[in-house]
Amino acid sequence: RIVYSPTTAIEMTAGKVQVAIDALTAGTEAETLSKLIKDASDATKEINASDSVFRASTKANNMIKSARNHVKEGAMQQAEQELRSAHQAILDLKKIL
Repeated sequence: RIVYSPTTAIEMTAGKVQVAIDALTAGTEAETLSKLIKDASDATKEINASDSVFRASTKANNMIKSARNHVKEGAMQQAEQELRSAHQAILDLKKIL
């Protein structure tokens, strides 16, 4: 297993969330989009730092999971909002480090 520095893990996760946002706005089919969102959710597990960072990353991951559920329901606008909020929350983790 590769261990990433907290900053690298945050940037990697933010990048995966951005890929999902871009795919959503491009009209990608729900199944593919769901997989991209799952990848972003899995990437949050690589963010390893203090307890405060862990709590904040868990909140961001919950937003990502919510977006995935919205995609499954066909609610793309809500999914996009959740992903954008999660993206910002992940970027904000750098301030906590």
